[in-house]
Amino acid sequence: MCLLGDFNSRTATLKDFHEIEDTDDTQFNDISDINVFSDICILDDMNISRCRKNPDTIVNKYGRKLIEFCKNNNMFILNGRFGKDSIGRMTCKNKSVVDYIICTCNVLENILDFEVQEFCRLFSDVHSPLSLTLSCKNKKHSDLETNNFTPKIGKWKCEKTLDFRDNLDGEMIEKLFFKIQSLHNAKENAQKPEVDEVVFDLCNILLKSAETTFGLTSNKAHRHSKKQWFDLKCLKAKKEFRKSKRLCKKYGSNIFKERLRVSELSYKKTMDNAIVRFNTDFRNKMKNMRTKNPKEFWKLFHGNRQRDISKIPLQTLVDFFKDLNTNKDHSDDFVITNEINSDEQNTCFHVVSYNTFHYIQTFDILKTTYY
Repeated sequence: MCLLGDFNSRTATLKDFHEIEDTDDTQFNDISDINVFSDICILDDMNISRCRKNPDTIVNKYGRKLIEFCKNNNMFILNGRFGKDSIGRMTCKNKSVVDYIICTCNVLENILDFEVQEFCRLFSDVHSPLSLTLSCKNKKHSDLETNNFTPKIGKWKCEKTLDFRDNLDGEMIEKLFFKIQSLHNAKENAQKPEVDEVVFDLCNILLKSAETTFGLTSNKAHRHSKKQWFDLKCLKAKKEFRKSKRLCKKYGSNIFKERLRVSELSYKKTMDNAIVRFNTDFRNKMKNMRTKNPKEFWKLFHGNRQRDISKIPLQTLVDFFKDLNTNKDHSDDFVITNEINSDEQNTCFHVVSYNTFHYIQTFDILKTTYY
């Protein structure tokens, strides 16, 4: 289990695991090892420090509750003890640490890196983003085909040259060598299909080694933004922001940090203005279309929403209402019982028998009388 986000908890350097000193039962300490009930030994095996580094020295009530939660559930705080954040960094307004990543040991074994990134107004107003890198297995060739993605071998990496050489299939190379040797001995009688087969086998040997070494990636189509307010000005500001971010990450000088800050503010302001402008234009457009062009008004109102089509066959509906209007439980003769007791008139209406003819005759009289 892994939890991350804003906990509003300030924990300083409180320990998030149980120690022997935490238990007051002396008999329990004599016969039991407290490490049996804690996973703290796994931190030692992974060369992760038990003590956390935290520049925030304040502890609040939510911080104590978070520490108690970690102790009771064998979970550990990554801030100040793992990855690039082993030195400990502020996460909120550069004044406090309230954003954490806590996880159990089985998840901790699959975490490659953890970092508290630089504050960015695009993600939050006061909180710094948390970056977590997990290790996962590459998708198989069949998995990529089921998703209608074209599998593609990863890019060449010079540091994996030796791995690429070791992954070459020795048996296939030996068989290929004998084929080439036989073709060389009978080069006068060599046919084009035989040469093509040798080239095909050579390509397979190289591609299989590359697939094993560099893995497969899916060649996904680029997804354009579906936000209607995202115009060319926003796209230009986005490119400038991403360029400044790359330069700041590469060089890290104060000049590029200032450039990143300016481009970040400009990008956010450009998007805010685009949203306001789009909403204003859309509202005015709807007002004009409501009276002048109702068809386009409702089309614009519903957007790309498609009308739901009933999947019930028409004949099924016809049969249903046909059976509904058919009186199966009664015959043509109806018996109506009206018994009314009146103290004033002492009149009693007894059972009267009517048939269909009487009803039709009565309705005709009512029609001629009132219509």
